[in-house]
Amino acid sequence: SAILAKAPRGARIAFVSGDFNVIHPGHQRILNFAATCGDFLVVGVNGDGLGNTMVPQELRREGVAALSVVDVAVCMSIPAQDFIAHLKPAVVVKGLEHRDRFNPEQEALDGYGGQLLFCSGQSTMSSLELLRRSNHSPLPAFEELRPELLKGRAEAVISCLPERVGAKLPDRKSTRLNS
Repeated sequence: SAILAKAPRGARIAFVSGDFNVIHPGHQRILNFAATCGDFLVVGVNGDGLGNTMVPQELRREGVAALSVVDVAVCMSIPAQDFIAHLKPAVVVKGLEHRDRFNPEQEALDGYGGQLLFCSGQSTMSSLELLRRSNHSPLPAFEELRPELLKGRAEAVISCLPERVGAKLPDRKSTRLNS
């Protein structure tokens, strides 16, 4: 696969998946832990319509890809367990809140000898709940965030983003307004 072609030969691949509506400290801690469990970290971002997605998938993927510990971030159009069966990472990391639940990834991992690890983000956080609790504005309905329904607003948001992940941004000092 294209993902495996990006990994160094013989690299131990670690994998994390999720919605990543808003990247919060719990996500960062899990991703940092996952990066220490392997040589190459792949993050699967649930595609629009999978999981509890509120923000368009490409924007969520771009946010995850910008984190320095992430080697590759991809939008998944299939359930994580199916993606794992194809990728065959050495390690899959999930939040500690999943430890005592049914984990459909386990069957795929057992099929080739992969390992499922659980990591505490030190607190249980939910991107969706953070969005709902925002004091800045009420949470828009899901259909308001979907690009095809934004009626031109998505293009305005996307046009503000760097052309590619890793693009050099202007120096903060040179862009400050003189007061």
